[in-house]
Amino acid sequence: MGRNNHQKVTSEWIPVSERFPKNISTVIVQVKEIEKPTFGWYGSINGWRLSDKDYVGLTGFSVIAWMPLPEPFVAGEDDDI
Repeated sequence: MGRNNHQKVTSEWIPVSERFPKNISTVIVQVKEIEKPTFGWYGSINGWRLSDKDYVGLTGFSVIAWMPLPEPFVAGEDDDI
């Protein structure tokens, strides 16, 4: 049986009022007009783009916070995959 350890999450929400992600970075975003977080990109020329298929082409949204993607899962010897 696999380990029952949870990956430590070190990322926290970063308000866009504090700073933006690096140019052309994929991040998790919280949008004021949408209840659930989604994926997005930030580019210094074009601003924010959302990647959730339901929101492609959405205009007039306000990204209020973002966080980096977590590190990918790495299976250990005891993990059943």
